[in-house]
Amino acid sequence: MDNQHFLKSNQIQNGLVSVIIPVYNSASFICKTIDSVLQQTYSNYQIVIINDGSTDNTVEVITKKLGNNLNFKVITTSNGGVSKARNTGITYAEGEYICFLDSDDKLEPTFLETLVEKINQNKVDVQLCGYYKHYANTVEKLPKSNDCQRILSQYLLGDMSFHIGSMLISKSFLDKVNIRFNPDLRLAEDILFICQILSVAKLNICLSYLYHHQYRKGSLTTSAWTKEDYFHDIDAKVTIEKEIKQIYTGEDHSFVCHQLASNVFSSKLRYGWKLFLAKKYRELVSLNNQKFFADYDIRVLPKKYKKRAKIIAFNNPTIWALINVFYTKKNTKL
Repeated sequence: MDNQHFLKSNQIQNGLVSVIIPVYNSASFICKTIDSVLQQTYSNYQIVIINDGSTDNTVEVITKKLGNNLNFKVITTSNGGVSKARNTGITYAEGEYICFLDSDDKLEPTFLETLVEKINQNKVDVQLCGYYKHYANTVEKLPKSNDCQRILSQYLLGDMSFHIGSMLISKSFLDKVNIRFNPDLRLAEDILFICQILSVAKLNICLSYLYHHQYRKGSLTTSAWTKEDYFHDIDAKVTIEKEIKQIYTGEDHSFVCHQLASNVFSSKLRYGWKLFLAKKYRELVSLNNQKFFADYDIRVLPKKYKKRAKIIAFNNPTIWALINVFYTKKNTKL
């Protein structure tokens, strides 16, 4: 940690919430995010801002915005990514509860009040709420259900969606189970953290939509992927599979393991299919020969991926070329 720039913060109080905000070159939009915290109807909070090595005037903008405010601190570190920044925020959080806020997202004014009330009322480790997912022209409300039965299975299947910011977490619980963000992951670090929470926490969901997430065009999730991106995705899914298998003990354990394996295999097939469509048959043969797809059973796959797996398994450029020609002429999407 290069430099710690501390500003005044409240003493630890019962019910204090630490709002952790990682920032990196966020000068142009951080004020609106901070405003959404300052406008909270619940006043017992501190703002913990982790400046992840910004090269613009982000810190100056923040200190000007919050200069007369007593309940915040700014910690400056070398650039290490959002996972490392969030972990630093957890370390320096003084609150009984913590939540995470991305530097371009916003909270509804009743976010803290509602979640603090619910987490105490329900006597849980983690209280989740709904969130708004803002696209360019539309807004989606997620999740659609507050059913906590087999919640990890629902999440892995894509039937239930959460954002890292749409939860209030007991700090003592987080320290007890030692869940932190994995700084080695380049993709899906939020997904691993959420899966770990869903695996071991006593939790509750309220369908009050209190968090606003900006789905940015040009981010990795909305841009064309490179070869490196595909392999980062595969590495993340393998890590998630390994970690969750070790800690999850629910009655649907076998189904969860099945779905984790399916997610890994599907990620590998997405890259293999990219090579097939690009007619990079030599590279695809090389992957097959390295047993890249061989560790997983085709039966764990969704229907769409089963067909693709069977085609890739031919491991024959001549057959692949014929299949490509046939489906191109038929204008059929595989």
